[in-house]
Amino acid sequence: ALHEGQAQRAAADKTAAQAQKQVETLWAEARRLSAQLNATAAAAVDVERLEALRADAVQRAVQEAVSALENQKMEVLKEAAAAQSQAVEGLKAAVRDELVSDMRALLSKLVDTKVEKEMQSNR
Repeated sequence: ALHEGQAQRAAADKTAAQAQKQVETLWAEARRLSAQLNATAAAAVDVERLEALRADAVQRAVQEAVSALENQKMEVLKEAAAAQSQAVEGLKAAVRDELVSDMRALLSKLVDTKVEKEMQSNR
């Protein structure tokens, strides 16, 4: 009976050791899975951050493009206004020159007519 009790005790100890080893293996697996889960969660947070950064970058790029287009539009409008102003000044000068030329021609005719009349009256 003593020998049988020792055998049972040895078997129980062996079973307990195996159970302890299985528990340690399961705990190691649980720690590995927990670390993997934490890494996955961190990666998900990183992806969310990257998406937010990308969205901000896209928004900034759009705002900069709109601003650049507005600045370009203003430059084009300024250049158009300057060209229009130059064209108006050119037209004014052309009209003034035409008027001066017409007035000179009229004065010349007037003088010629007056001279001719005086010459006729002196005859």
